[in-house]
Amino acid sequence: MLPEVFFMIGPKGSGKSTIAKRLAHRTNMEVLNFDRFLAHAGLNPDDYDDEEATMALVKNLINETSPRILIEDFPRNEQQARLFIRNCVAPTEVFSIKCSKDICQERILDLGEEHKSYISSAMLT
Repeated sequence: MLPEVFFMIGPKGSGKSTIAKRLAHRTNMEVLNFDRFLAHAGLNPDDYDDEEATMALVKNLINETSPRILIEDFPRNEQQARLFIRNCVAPTEVFSIKCSKDICQERILDLGEEHKSYISSAMLT
């Protein structure tokens, strides 16, 4: 049986991780970060095939034991969304976080240059 699936999408620095952790803690959900999932599956998060990545995610969800999964930062485009829904289930809820470029940029700068997401995230200009 597939778990209930929730999506958390928004720009880098908008607060997805913070909100996902708090929401998961309050509702007893598992959080699955798409970038970390790709790395664990042996796919480069910066250079992957949408179909391969989406199908790997679907196969992972089929074997998931948690009844509720919050997927952070997925889908990233319409093709991923269509593939996911065609091969799995429509998400129960999609949480879209909106954040201005200025606020996102300020949060990224606050992370500091040593943070793993700093370089790729700093391209918000």
